[in-house]
Amino acid sequence: MAHITYGTVTKPNDYIPISLAECKTWLLIASTITNDDAFVELIRKGVVGFVENNYDNYLVERKITLEKHDIEDTTTDQITLKYFPLHTVEVLYDDVNTVVDTDDYFVYAQNGIIKLDDEFFTEGRCSVQCSYYTGYRESEFPDHLKMGLLELVKIIYDEFVTTKETFTEQIGRYLLTKKALSSALPPHIENLFQTSFGDKGI
Repeated sequence: MAHITYGTVTKPNDYIPISLAECKTWLLIASTITNDDAFVELIRKGVVGFVENNYDNYLVERKITLEKHDIEDTTTDQITLKYFPLHTVEVLYDDVNTVVDTDDYFVYAQNGIIKLDDEFFTEGRCSVQCSYYTGYRESEFPDHLKMGLLELVKIIYDEFVTTKETFTEQIGRYLLTKKALSSALPPHIENLFQTSFGDKGI
């Protein structure tokens, strides 16, 4: 496998795919009942990071600047980016600083693959560099992933609802534990995230 030097990651905005109101609806909490709002809000803000950390990928939009790929031979015509799905390739360089025209490559967005059209990449260390956007933008976040996040909110809420006084400390450990995700999620929810992230799951 070719070596990848990861690029700089930035988050364009503070978008969270699920709202507090959606979480309360999923939890069957009436909108007029606000006792647990702060508690639910903490979970809402944490579940995206929970999934992203455990699956080593991004659900919501990030910009990746100059991810570098080693090309180990003269017959390599494609690279697989670290993060996917990708929705925009900002710039692709071959031979370190030669811009590849957008008409000269294909993008397989769901798998993060960029394939040259009838050409090969230049062999060398970090010879191919790419800046791109990955994850889902607010206008295109899939409903099935939103449902998965809401179900995860419910799982965490139900588990900690009787221990809210120590929730802040407990959720930190919970969110960083891969075992917790695989053991807590129903198979259909785990498969949902696994399928969305290809082979990057736990």
